[in-house]
Amino acid sequence: MAYGARLYPEPLISAPAPHRSAPLLVTEPASGDRVFSGTLTSTGTASSSEYFNPTERIQVATERAIQDNIRKLIATLHGLKR
Repeated sequence: MAYGARLYPEPLISAPAPHRSAPLLVTEPASGDRVFSGTLTSTGTASSSEYFNPTERIQVATERAIQDNIRKLIATLHGLKR
């Protein structure tokens, strides 16, 4: 069964660990039935020993938070009963 997912990102960034919050609505394309609705929030970090440039550090930390949100979404969808 295929699902369609729409992400509505609402970034919440704070230094040094950016947070990403993503309200989600996942629907079944054929019927439009709601399969999952909720908000996933993650924190990503990048240290100054990894990235000296602060702009780069925030970008990497933000990317890590987004990646964690994607992992959480996949795990949540995998755990749903069919």
